Amino acid sequence: MMDIRKSILLGLAVVFVFSAALVGDSSVANAQDKSLEDRVAALEAKSDNFGFSKRPYIQSDDGRFRIEFGGRLQARYTLQVKESRGNSGTSTSDESFAELERARLSFRGNFFSKDLKYKVEADGHSDAGSLGLADAYVQYRFKKRGFSLGAGQWKPFFGRQEQPSSSKQLLVDRSLANEFFNVDRNQGVWLSEREELGSDSLFNGYSWQLGVSEGSAS
Repeated sequence: MMDIRKSILLGLAVVFVFSAALVGDSSVANAQDKSLEDRVAALEAKSDNFGFSKRPYIQSDDGRFRIEFGGRLQARYTLQVKESRGNSGTSTSDESFAELERARLSFRGNFFSKDLKYKVEADGHSDAGSLGLADAYVQYRFKKRGFSLGAGQWKPFFGRQEQPSSSKQLLVDRSLANEFFNVDRNQGVWLSEREELGSDSLFNGYSWQLGVSEGSAS
């Protein structure tokens, strides 16, 4: 009878020790998993500080400070084939030349808040021979009000063909009518229903913009 009791007690002791070991191992494993999750989260947060989303970017951990880098080139090649028409004295040699119509370099993003955005874009082309300023503005988005307030140099919503970015054109040049009537970049302030200037919301639903600027020089 005593041997049976000793065997039972010994068995219970072994089960208790084994269970305690399992609980201890489980706690250690959970702690290790938690530590691993924390390290992975930290690495993911760090990797989000820079990357590529439409454009290369660098940003702070909380996303309140962000800068995106952009740029593009648009060139034109022209070949003029001439035919001889008598002895006019003019040159009949074929002409061939290339032009750099647009060389853009841009910086955009937000600072202090994800709703306070900025953009600076320089533009160069063969005719000018140097870089000029295309856009330079700041814009704050009032989410509850549903509109944005901006100030600086921007492209007013004056002509339908002028408003879309030249990067979305099928050809390098816009129409002659657009070049004659558009007011190009202006300096001033504006209110806009669109969250971001240059978006395609007009006629994709509706959009409005009110602005005051220096106008077109004659």
